[in-house]
Amino acid sequence: MPAYTKPGYAPDTGTKKFYLAGSRAGLDVATEWYIDASNSTLFLYTPTGDCPANHLVEMKSRKWGFDLGTSTNIHIKGLNIFGTGIRTWDSQDSGIDGIVADYPAISRVSYSAGYDPGNVGFSGAMTTDSGIVPGGMAYNHYGRANILKNSVIKNAKTTAAFALGGEESKVVNNDIHDALMAVIANGRRFLISYNTIHDIGSNAVQDYYYNTIIEHNDISQILKDGNKDDEPFHPYGMDVGNSEWRYNRIHNFSALHYAAGLYADNGTSNLLICSIPHFNLRLDLVALA
Repeated sequence: MPAYTKPGYAPDTGTKKFYLAGSRAGLDVATEWYIDASNSTLFLYTPTGDCPANHLVEMKSRKWGFDLGTSTNIHIKGLNIFGTGIRTWDSQDSGIDGIVADYPAISRVSYSAGYDPGNVGFSGAMTTDSGIVPGGMAYNHYGRANILKNSVIKNAKTTAAFALGGEESKVVNNDIHDALMAVIANGRRFLISYNTIHDIGSNAVQDYYYNTIIEHNDISQILKDGNKDDEPFHPYGMDVGNSEWRYNRIHNFSALHYAAGLYADNGTSNLLICSIPHFNLRLDLVALA
């Protein structure tokens, strides 16, 4: 199961659908592949089922299609990218517009120390995978005022589709689907608006954000990992700094959860929730713990 499935939160008995990732034992269908990093070996189930030695096999090792570094005012528009991602860790005032990212790259960002962007209340180490990264996602990276808009991010099967860091960045009018998680946000003053988020393994928006607006998103068919203590939006034990959940349309998921459509977990404070259209939910819309 993916890394976001925490110990103690395994799928319910009888769960019919799940993703198996990072296992050579799962290599049983044509075109599937597995990398044994410790032995620098690529295993491939060829389209014809014969020996890979009978084919020309090429493997891409570069993780990023674009890495903007510290560049500013860069605009990436109208591209289709496959098997790679975009990173703008320290970039400012840059935009990604009208792209299609299919099977975006896996980026692993490790926190070696606590990260607290303005009383967010984050502590401890954390690892984040992602496909598209606008803004810093660690204490030693700082991006600002970047935007992803009018794009499709899909098939991030073992990662978050989108990792939002730094401050003042925006995610607007995107179709995000078939990912382990939709948006993971660490930072402040974000806008996550008018996105369609569906067919997601876990959360729609998760992590430690501050003074952030999440509005007018259409969210459905999520929380497919079977985690009982989870919801589309699920802050825990943190001051979200007058963040707002407003006008989001939440519908059509029925996993066996303890909570509801929206979950402000233990110790969450300074959060405004208003006007949330909802239907076809198993339990209530909002749970406050």
